Amino acid sequence: RPPRSTLFPYTTLFRSGGYADIYLGVDTWRNNRKVAIKVYKKDKFDNIEQVEYYLRREMAFLDIQDDYSDNTVDLIDHLIDRDNELYVLIMSYIQGPDFEEYYNTLLTEGNPEPNIYYFLVKFVFIPLAEFLSYCHHHGVLHRDLSAGNILISTQQGKIIPVLIDWGAALNYDPAKIYQTPALLKDCKPSEEMQIYTSSYN
Repeated sequence: RPPRSTLFPYTTLFRSGGYADIYLGVDTWRNNRKVAIKVYKKDKFDNIEQVEYYLRREMAFLDIQDDYSDNTVDLIDHLIDRDNELYVLIMSYIQGPDFEEYYNTLLTEGNPEPNIYYFLVKFVFIPLAEFLSYCHHHGVLHRDLSAGNILISTQQGKIIPVLIDWGAALNYDPAKIYQTPALLKDCKPSEEMQIYTSSYN
């Protein structure tokens, strides 16, 4: 594990979400590679214990995915500083645009639509579907699958869609995958608030 002190201070904010800010950091322990530093916004939670709960839950979800493929971020380290109420995840940095930006770039390059859709299904959506199937069979639901949470990385000429931001994820009994869902009119209201990305909604 890299010493945490080598990853701080962090100054470059490159993404801000509802519950956390993401900063760009450098891991001086491992060839100065870039890392993503997720700092939870404590004022967005009911209490400080809830912040730690969400951090530990996201860590667990990332740990489940670790052995699957390149379609997710790697958890490098974490920091829980209760004295200063600082809760941080340090993850691999994914170089590449989000899906919306990537899709618009394909359109502006003059690609005919049928070819774009075939390309996206084959190289983005099928790999993501297979990855999500793996997550679902391990009892993890993402619950915030939006264009901004899909990054398109390119490694050695190969396109790799990466699903990020597991902060809203939920664990459940994977045996329920095979159960026939109830009709919508028969479903009871959720005990939790609706989870969604407000800007994408």
